[in-house]
Amino acid sequence: MAEKIDRRVYVVYIRTTPAKLWRAVTSGTVTPYYYFRSTVKIALKKGGDLKYVMPDGKTVIVGKVLESKPGKKLVHTFKTIGWNANEPASRVTYDITKQGATCCLTLTHDRLGRSPGTARDVNGGWPVILSGLKTWLETGKKLFR
Repeated sequence: MAEKIDRRVYVVYIRTTPAKLWRAVTSGTVTPYYYFRSTVKIALKKGGDLKYVMPDGKTVIVGKVLESKPGKKLVHTFKTIGWNANEPASRVTYDITKQGATCCLTLTHDRLGRSPGTARDVNGGWPVILSGLKTWLETGKKLFR
């Protein structure tokens, strides 16, 4: 029997400030550079709506903000639109910790136990997204053209 893994944890160190990292995660003017060209639209308050929208206007991810502490922590639900449609929402947590001239970003994607398709997809997606985020913040350039 295949093992069910309920969560994925990714840690990346980025030479930036907590404020710049927060802006990169929560600003629709920045996410297209590293988040598969999608624009985040988010109300940064508990219960606020979140969605990622592709350049053609198609919404691909929706969620609700569960916690928002600017420059420190963002927690939201995560539900894909158009694939894995029968799976329940999972949860994403961004924890930002300043460490000297860098920030440690710990991204936890959990509540995946009943969402095997989402678990599979994010296992390949988050490393690309986080590598792109790091590249953008440190160089101002896209990882992929």
